[in-house]
Amino acid sequence: MPDHPGAFVGVWDWPEGCGMRRVRSGVTMAERLDYYSMPEPNSGCQLWLGAASGQGYGMIGIGRRGRIARAHRVAWEVTFGSIPHGKIVCHRCDNPSCVNPQHLFLGTSRENTRDMIAKGRHRFGTTIAQVKLSDQEVALVKSLPGPQNIIAKRFSVSESLVSRIRNGKRAVDRLSGKAL
Repeated sequence: MPDHPGAFVGVWDWPEGCGMRRVRSGVTMAERLDYYSMPEPNSGCQLWLGAASGQGYGMIGIGRRGRIARAHRVAWEVTFGSIPHGKIVCHRCDNPSCVNPQHLFLGTSRENTRDMIAKGRHRFGTTIAQVKLSDQEVALVKSLPGPQNIIAKRFSVSESLVSRIRNGKRAVDRLSGKAL
């Protein structure tokens, strides 16, 4: 066991020649974060070079049991301590691969969403891939007479979606609570 608290005791068993950099056992988590990241001189971000999620967040192994955590959350905990219940670690720089603690802040999910909207990074309406109908098509569905199953086939959507549109339960803005 290492003689200092917070030391990482894991050992990587990467095959020879696989191209993965190896960290010696017994290094602290702060040393691992530093080893697997590099400064980006223009933004001040500390870019994660290790494994990443599909959304671009750095991923790092924690402990011997193979638990995986987001690297920016680990960077926050190493620098500032534990993350309070109900809080998330947000990026001021809007760069998911950044692990610079000075670019991170604590907030709620709602605060993070409001920050995203304020910075113009939120997609609305038909720019979201899951949106089935445009606003004009929704207005047409509301005004068309006839059975739901016929209208659903015409627009290639489910009968339940037609029902929700006709009953005013189409969608709700999560921040304001108002129907869209």
